Amino acid sequence: MLSKENIDKLIFGGIYRVDYDDLKVWCPNQLEGFNDQHYGTWIPVHSINKEGKENYYMIDTYQMSGDYFNNKYSNDKEERYKSLLEGLEECSNGEHGNYVARLPFNYYYSAIIEITDENFHIFKLIADLHDYKLTDENDGRKYNEEDVLYYVRLYNEHNYPKGIVIVKKDAKINYQNNIEAKISDIKKWIKYPEPASDYEIEELLSIEKEAIENNAEYDKCELDKFIKKNIFIKELKNIYNSYLKALENE
Repeated sequence: MLSKENIDKLIFGGIYRVDYDDLKVWCPNQLEGFNDQHYGTWIPVHSINKEGKENYYMIDTYQMSGDYFNNKYSNDKEERYKSLLEGLEECSNGEHGNYVARLPFNYYYSAIIEITDENFHIFKLIADLHDYKLTDENDGRKYNEEDVLYYVRLYNEHNYPKGIVIVKKDAKINYQNNIEAKISDIKKWIKYPEPASDYEIEELLSIEKEAIENNAEYDKCELDKFIKKNIFIKELKNIYNSYLKALENE
């Protein structure tokens, strides 16, 4: 049985984890070597069957169907994320949840655990998704690591193969991370001794300016070294081009 006190603590729109030792007791098939039918992310489901029997379950999102989410392919990322939340919230509806709770039994390694007062403590909240918004892997690099969740999958093959990236709504930009991300991007596109374009350097300096305006910490020494190195490479290229032109005129 699950007490009202613990029912009220469940977050429909939250994602949970179950640690290894607890899986050994409550859902050992998830630890079998050939089991690739799980993501390790669990969501709560309220189920009332036709006979009126009421239960609460946790199911692994690998065994959740995308059919239970509307607008999951919308081009509007806010609309897309809203539909994901609504789909998870709908799992609090007993009649709807009864259908969802049957889904794991379509899998050889069914990932479903009935929630009781005895095992309520094993479900550790990863995040309340109401406190997050959709972002992407590149943009996520600008924030503190603890404010971003990568590779979140809320149903089978959700945004295959990596899932989605979400960030806390109140997350602040970490300007050191932002500068490092921009430098990393620049390095991907240039081949030494080719310098970065003026446009890319201007973007980098605009990030530094924003950091200064916000009194944010960042490694100015490393940034200055990168800028000076780029100036030097640019000068080398000019010398090289002048040399080529002189050769042509011989």
